[in-house]
Amino acid sequence: MNFYDDIAKYSDKIALISENRDEITYTKLQEQSDKVADFLNAREVVFLVCKNCKESIFAYLGTLRKRAIPVLINDSIKPDLFENLLNKYRPSYIYLPKEKSNMKSEFEVVKS
Repeated sequence: MNFYDDIAKYSDKIALISENRDEITYTKLQEQSDKVADFLNAREVVFLVCKNCKESIFAYLGTLRKRAIPVLINDSIKPDLFENLLNKYRPSYIYLPKEKSNMKSEFEVVKS
């Protein structure tokens, strides 16, 4: 069994502390991750345009919990490089920060 399959067993223990000093419990981590997982299908490629935030962690864990294939991409990626990756890997979904929503192409965006 993988760590991300059984994070509820840690329940109210602190999993993350955000830069704003918000404390995220394992229960909250699982709930938020599963919200992302609900949009996905197993074994499909998901581009996760990440930055240093709790939402990126939720998206990553949700992808793992759904058994999808996460591809982590830095949110400062150059648009032409991102477009090349899109064309090469043809992800089923893209998860990206709201301020990066202009990066999407004809692919379905899971959440922004």
